Amino acid sequence: MDEGKVSPSDAELIERCLRKDNTAWDQIVARFRRKIFHIAYKFTGKHDEAEDLTQETFIRLYREVQAGRTPDNIRAWLYTVARRIAIDHMRASMIRPTEL
Repeated sequence: MDEGKVSPSDAELIERCLRKDNTAWDQIVARFRRKIFHIAYKFTGKHDEAEDLTQETFIRLYREVQAGRTPDNIRAWLYTVARRIAIDHMRASMIRPTEL
């Protein structure tokens, strides 16, 4: 471990993303991917679906950043969005009885 080397904060990474720093984006994904995947997996129970929902969460963050709308607390924002996406996915995939 390098002494004196400190990981950038979430806010620093977002600022770098605003400056089109792809390395910063990779670091954000690496930092949060596992937790986002676990949130999605808890809802779906399916690896492939959890992967898709994880990707959708990061796409939403990317769009927010590109639009200049950066969340104050990226961690809380990501977790909230991941849960909402998973819930929406579950609702959309529920089999509804047809009305007669």
